[in-house]
Amino acid sequence: MSFHQLHVLHLSSALKKVTQLPINIYKNNMNLSLDISLIDSGIMVCSYPVIATKRQLVRNKLHDLINYLNTTYGYGNWRLYNLKSEIGEADYTNEDLLNSLPLSCNHTQEDILNSVPSMFNASMDIDNREGWITSSVEHSAASMIQNSNELDSIFSRNGWLDHCPPPFELLQEIIDDMDTFLSENKRHICVIHCKMGKGRSGTVCVAYLMKYRNLTFEDSMDMFTEGRFKRIISQGVTIKSQLRYLQYHNSFISFDSRFQKFLLKLLRTDYSPVLHFVTVKGPTKLFLSDHISCWLSLKRYNPTRTELITIDKINLSTHMKNDTDVGYDGENQGNLKFPILMRTADVMFEFDIKLNHWNSNDNCLIGNSSKDRNTISGLKKKIKDYKKIYAWVNVFLESIDFPPLSEIPESLKLPDRNILLTLTWGELDTVLLSKKAGLKLFESIEFGFEQTSSYPFDVTNGQT
Repeated sequence: MSFHQLHVLHLSSALKKVTQLPINIYKNNMNLSLDISLIDSGIMVCSYPVIATKRQLVRNKLHDLINYLNTTYGYGNWRLYNLKSEIGEADYTNEDLLNSLPLSCNHTQEDILNSVPSMFNASMDIDNREGWITSSVEHSAASMIQNSNELDSIFSRNGWLDHCPPPFELLQEIIDDMDTFLSENKRHICVIHCKMGKGRSGTVCVAYLMKYRNLTFEDSMDMFTEGRFKRIISQGVTIKSQLRYLQYHNSFISFDSRFQKFLLKLLRTDYSPVLHFVTVKGPTKLFLSDHISCWLSLKRYNPTRTELITIDKINLSTHMKNDTDVGYDGENQGNLKFPILMRTADVMFEFDIKLNHWNSNDNCLIGNSSKDRNTISGLKKKIKDYKKIYAWVNVFLESIDFPPLSEIPESLKLPDRNILLTLTWGELDTVLLSKKAGLKLFESIEFGFEQTSSYPFDVTNGQT
């Protein structure tokens, strides 16, 4: 091995050790440097397996991961769940995954030979055909697997955006699919990854443990955190919106299976709440000042969950009244576009803070004490530290009363009803460059929704 190769190997090992410090690595007996964590029997979490060389220094190599799974568990006994929807140059495609499978896992060379088009069979002698096989084996094997739908048996690509929860019905689909696969054979194992194997992977793991291992939310969180991370350094799932959806899930599984199916059926219909008003409660002096403008964007996923679609955008600062408890609503809408049809149950509220023009010597008052008096330059840095302020909610689930039911009616009709959703400033998520940055615009914000449709479903057989 050359000096350059040794240098790259040592650098790769060092970088992986640094990046994996918070992670409990499952030791394998193949001398492969893999970031994999065994959470429970049948459930494994890892970081994103990549194909680009520069990313392989700090991530799992796709080929190494597949080699490990095939050798340790056997082809057909593992199923890979990709929860990452954003695509980069190092991300693997379906073809990359297929090409990483050894030919012995799927088809023999004779199978490939027989799959050569007749025009090639006719014009090639045996040696030439076998040479063609040798040079084209990856492409041919991938094509055969894809044509026979074998990819579906080993792989599920159902991701969503980083730092966000999944649509609630998607969360149920993923964990139900996991249970189906694990129930088929005791040797089966689900291998889950997002980018780092933390928020999105943790959301799915915790939801699965709650529903199918009958663990409490707290015990499920502990099992994932202790299995994946060194607790002193990381606390597992920390995104507040993801935790909110796990609380939805906790309430959802308190109902029996018939009512769960009923609720999911309602979610999969054209459920579309209507937003009638927004009220800001307890705005701070910063919010009421002329130094900033605060925009509220209402967003939803696109069909592939690779991007967000803006439903509408509201300038909160322009329409905010001085009376801290009044805010504004549909009857005093100014340039607002109430009512707003959401066309989704899963809604993201995103707050975008922009600095207005100011004088270089101007000051602003964030708090009541002299310590809170900051220059505009200080405020500019504080706002810059907040890359995103947001919260996800499922409006439909917010409208459901979730006491445990001993019995459910044979049929249930959800009445038209108004939904008042309140989010405090502390419930909002932030993506910070500095965790020490301090900023607060209001005590809480209220959203008034109307659920305009009623759904007369028969819970027993799911018919309308």
